[in-house]
Amino acid sequence: MSIACRSIKIIANPISGKGRSLKILGKIENLLSRESVYFETIRTGMQGDATNSAAVLAGFDAVIGIGGDGTINEIISGMLASNPVPLLVIPVGTGNVIAKELGLHCSAFYAEKLLTSFKIRLLDVGICGNGRCFVSMLGAGFDGSVVREFHGLRKGTTNHIMQYLPFALNSALRYKFPRITVKADGKVITDSAGFVQVANARSYGGPFVFAPGAVPDDGLLDVVWFKGHGFPGVFKLFWAAFLRDPLRRAGAKTIRARHIELSSSSGTPVQLDGDPAGFLPVSITIKPGAIPFLVK
Repeated sequence: MSIACRSIKIIANPISGKGRSLKILGKIENLLSRESVYFETIRTGMQGDATNSAAVLAGFDAVIGIGGDGTINEIISGMLASNPVPLLVIPVGTGNVIAKELGLHCSAFYAEKLLTSFKIRLLDVGICGNGRCFVSMLGAGFDGSVVREFHGLRKGTTNHIMQYLPFALNSALRYKFPRITVKADGKVITDSAGFVQVANARSYGGPFVFAPGAVPDDGLLDVVWFKGHGFPGVFKLFWAAFLRDPLRRAGAKTIRARHIELSSSSGTPVQLDGDPAGFLPVSITIKPGAIPFLVK
């Protein structure tokens, strides 16, 4: 069977996965050349390159994104500013959250199978008031602080989320937990959360699950909040997330909503899809079915 898409833009982060991205890129380029598929390759060099490239898709049937969650986030940001075409994710990062959610794998063989025979799944996207977006999750509080502090580790030198764990536990000993106010669809649901995740996907990365009920194409965002503070609270929450049962085992709470507002009296850091994204306050809405993904 031949590849259905005949004109493809490839956007690849060359430092993702300690060089694995370049190896998979070469194999995919060879595959497309062999099948006489027109393609254009963009190798990102700095923040914003993937977004700018994905904003110009006229004449292309599909986009292949090779990289981690941050690269895919940038691609989606660009696609929102254009007429989106189907996106095939080749996961070569640390968390690879949305790829795991969709059951995608990092191999040229798997990419060929998808490009030959695929389905389209329209995923929702969370949109922040400042224009930034997320497809997997937004975190505020402790995890936002950890992501901000150790963001440099993700520049191609860290390829498994479990490598963050020692840093996260150490940070929990020093972190001054805020009191975050959460408003969902106009109603204040708590004013004392220490950790908040607004999830479009179940996985947090690695073995951790904070939002077991999240579905990325249901038109809703799952808000998960936890009132525990300090090292004991963080350990309890992450252990429960490791067991994929944070609601029962750690006493986390959840609600589904279309519009969420988070605020705090202190400069509480925020992360989007595993990258630093400023500080609270933040207003979030959902754009249903915004991006078409190629899935098996």
